[in-house]
Amino acid sequence: MIQRLGIIAIWLGIIASVVGLIVGFAKLPNGDEAAAGPWLSLVPVGFALLLLGTAITQLGKK
Repeated sequence: MIQRLGIIAIWLGIIASVVGLIVGFAKLPNGDEAAAGPWLSLVPVGFALLLLGTAITQLGKK
């Protein structure tokens, strides 16, 4: 059960990081920096989810 939670957190982290990068950088050339900010802020959240998921997965192997 805990292993599955870790894998879900890893996938959510990957998806959040990729979507944040793609959409955030796509909005920057248009000069709409206010709209790009929330999307780019998904990137650190995604990395935090990746770290959390990796730790949960490794701790769940015991």
